[in-house]
Amino acid sequence: MKKNLHPETHENQVTFTNGEKIVIFSTVKKDLILARDLFNHTAWTKSRTEVLSGQAGNNFQKRFGDFGSF
Repeated sequence: MKKNLHPETHENQVTFTNGEKIVIFSTVKKDLILARDLFNHTAWTKSRTEVLSGQAGNNFQKRFGDFGSF
């Protein structure tokens, strides 16, 4: 069997946006600080404000209207 076939793994700390931290193992040698996770992503929260913010959201609303009435 070949030695050193698999890359070396390192223990990394992942920090969520709410401050919660977990430990994972990865081949990357650096800790992660997330900007998007299940605590603030619009797919996992009921907030629509972030999805429709900005010029693209305004253009969509002008073209197709508001889907909030469904």
